[in-house]
This record gives sequence, C-alpha cells and structure tokens, in this order.
Amino acid sequence: MSSFASRSVGSAKSSWHGGRWAGVTIATVSAIVVTACSSSNTTGSSPDASSLSSNSAPTTPTAAPSSSSSAAPEVKTISEGKLAVAVQSDQFPFDFIKDGKEVGFSIDLMNEIAKRLGLQPSYTTTSLDGLLAGVPAKQYDIAAVGLSIKPARQKVMAFSDPYYYGYYGIIAKKSANLSADTDFAGKVIALVSGSAQDTYAQQHYPKSQIKRFEGQPQAIAALEGGQVDAFFVGGPDTMQYLQQYADLALVTTIQTSTPNGFPMSLDDPSLVAGVNTELDAMYADGTYTKIYKQWFDQPLPPKLVQEHPTLASAAG
Repeated sequence: MSSFASRSVGSAKSSWHGGRWAGVTIATVSAIVVTACSSSNTTGSSPDASSLSSNSAPTTPTAAPSSSSSAAPEVKTISEGKLAVAVQSDQFPFDFIKDGKEVGFSIDLMNEIAKRLGLQPSYTTTSLDGLLAGVPAKQYDIAAVGLSIKPARQKVMAFSDPYYYGYYGIIAKKSANLSADTDFAGKVIALVSGSAQDTYAQQHYPKSQIKRFEGQPQAIAALEGGQVDAFFVGGPDTMQYLQQYADLALVTTIQTSTPNGFPMSLDDPSLVAGVNTELDAMYADGTYTKIYKQWFDQPLPPKLVQEHPTLASAAG
C-alpha cells in the first residue's frame, strides 16, 4: 500500500521505561478528538465486506474454531458468520502490513476475538476518515485500530471497553535541533487528519502551523522531504520511524490517559457485548498479556490493570 506498509519490521517492539523514553520527559494530557459521521444500515442488508469501498481488497485469515471455555455470545454482523474489519495498515504496532499480510497488536487481538465468537474476520484497508465514516454507516462491523475513545466519537459510534492506554510522540530531523521545551512557534507540524494528535496540537501548539495528511506515509514523506518541521503521531509509531530513518530524532513524548477501544456501530449492541465478553476472558486467561508482550516491551498499562484486576493476576 505504501512505503511504510511494505517495510521490513522484524521483531521490533515499542518501548519506554519508567515514564521516560530516550531521556525525554512525559507530560500528562487528555486530548479531545472531534470527528464522526453518519447513520447506519439495517443489519443484514449491507454488502459483504469484499465489496466494500476501500483502498485495497480485504484479506481473510483462515477460520479457526472458537477457543472460549463456554459457548460464544450470539452476535449480529453485516454478513452472517463473518466480521468485516476496517484497518489503516500504517499504524505500527497496532495494524500494518508485513509480507503482504495484516499484522499487529490490534490485529492479533481481533483475530482472537473473532475466533472466540466463531466469526471469520475479513480486513479492508481504509483511511482514518474512511473508517470513522464507514463504521457508523455499517460498511464495517468494527475497526481494528488504536482509536481514542472520546465523547464526540461516542455520540456516533459504540466502543469496546478500553484495551490500551497510550502516548503521543513528536519527531523531527536531528538537524532541526528541536527540544521538548519548544512551543513550535512558526513551525509546521504534520499529523494525520482527525487523529487525537490533531486536536491536541490545536490546543497546545497554537503558534504552529498544522499540516494535515490522510495517512502516516504521506506525513513522514513530507517530513523527510523538508515540507514540514515535525511529525506528531502515536507514541509506538515514533519508535518504528526512528528505527527506519537515521536522520530523525524524538523531540518529546506525551503521556495520555485517553483509552483506546474498538469502534462499532451504535446499532450493534450484541457485537459490542460479545467483543467485551471475549476481551474480559482474554484478560483473565492470560491471552491478552501474551499478545501484548509480543508487541511492547513496557509493562501492561497501569490504568488497564486497575480496571481489570484479573489482568494483573494473569500477568503475574
């Protein structure tokens, strides 16, 4: 799909330690993201995921029997027995392309959830704006992305319970000599349109010029091409870009208490309940922890452990 999506990622993980990363102080924030879109179709009347409008054809992993210890919850989806999943494919380590396949933390979680629900997942690549519009309109059953749960979004779509609490990062050319103390006055900041970083930048860097892009590949290309001064993106993504581009440096990281969840249609309460049931089961039986450790070096998000005590027991 893009230079980012096709790069070799090896066994790279996202890492930070003790609330600091590469000697950069982490500030506590809460970003507000305002974006959304329209109404939904009735269940069963929407087209199959393979015919949905997207930037690429969907990929479908091999079906597997449910591994839940009890009967899987009965859920309704666009097509019976299938789960139409929207992805961005450029959001390391949540969802990206490796060897022609969708992989990542969110993808592994989604594959496991679908298996336990007895559903066949089918992944369709789209942009952030595309999935924010497509999920409420029931083009997709769900999106496997690291998407912030915000009040404005909850007005037009449902979310699973939080499955991750993350952070943001700002990267720039080493030659720019930017520091965590800069206010980015007069600087051009690249970010993905509609992302959590979009609203945060407007609120906290009012003296900067914001340049919005459809996806991360376009934004990082603009940074490398000298069209922008910095790139504001999700924290785990910064790790990958710093590994890929030797001329880039981390300017600052920003810790956020905003949770990430899987978005679904407000018309699909059975699917929301089913996804939450299986997430709880994965917290308790250690599956979530196993998947998490494949993609992250840092400890489990403390707030997530606080919300789900069984997760701490499984992790121990």
